[in-house]
Amino acid sequence: MRTRTLTWISFGVWLCAVAPGASAPPASAPSGAPSAAPSSAARSAWSPSPLVDARYLRAMQRGKASYDRGDFGSAQEEFGQALALRPESAEALNDLGQAQYRAGRYPDAQQSFQKAVEVGDSSMRARAAYHLGNALYRQNKLQEAAEAYKRSLRFNEKDEDARHNLQVVLDAMKPPQNDKNQKSDKNQKNDKNQKNDK
Repeated sequence: MRTRTLTWISFGVWLCAVAPGASAPPASAPSGAPSAAPSSAARSAWSPSPLVDARYLRAMQRGKASYDRGDFGSAQEEFGQALALRPESAEALNDLGQAQYRAGRYPDAQQSFQKAVEVGDSSMRARAAYHLGNALYRQNKLQEAAEAYKRSLRFNEKDEDARHNLQVVLDAMKPPQNDKNQKSDKNQKNDKNQKNDK
């Protein structure tokens, strides 16, 4: 089973994108017509308050630092604080799920990844669905894990890790071939022994 570590957006680039005073990217309007209001995706991705943005960024940075140190409990707390500021942050949900997963809290990680799949963009949905598959696999929910890996591949068909893990799960779901052959061999021997006893 392949797993991935967290991948981080460069803080400098990210900070420039959401620095106080920065404006949200313009929402696309149908037929090239200008739009006065941002789209719902833009509203959920951009906070109206620079103070909230700064607190969110600090919580995410502290969470990622804790995760990198292997302090998954602190990472969960920090990502939880980031989610309190931005409840629909797919990145915070995914990162929280990763910290929960690494702490062995697979049902909690499953919930976090599922929410990230629901609110994220296609790239985040692919990553979160992949991690969701891993959390389900750890809970021995093989059918659901296979579906999560398939979903990940729908969002990113080039993901070889998801393809590999899907195959591992599908192989694990197949009934063992050797056991059937061994049982039929034993049954044949037992039949012969029973015939010889008569």
